[in-house]
Amino acid sequence: MSGDAAAAMLRLRLLQYLARIRRDDCYGLLNDEVNPEEVPGYADVIKQPMAWETMHKKILANEYDSIGAFEADFRLTCDNAMTFNAADTPWHESESLVDRS
Repeated sequence: MSGDAAAAMLRLRLLQYLARIRRDDCYGLLNDEVNPEEVPGYADVIKQPMAWETMHKKILANEYDSIGAFEADFRLTCDNAMTFNAADTPWHESESLVDRS
């Protein structure tokens, strides 16, 4: 398989994975990166923001060279939600739901 074909297959697979993840996050709470101007203190706690939409853009731009790199951003999104939000918030609970994907 050529490099272009392999990259296209990886992109397709990652888009499928991300679609499933987004479906599990039924309220879309982790879809967009947090705007630090709207959420005071976020940038002080979270040094590397990540969200489903950011991952989608990275897939389309061929910025993932492996499933492992995609998985690292998935974990980062979930970890950020768990780190910043209290256990009784919808964002924390949303992470718990998609973490099972």
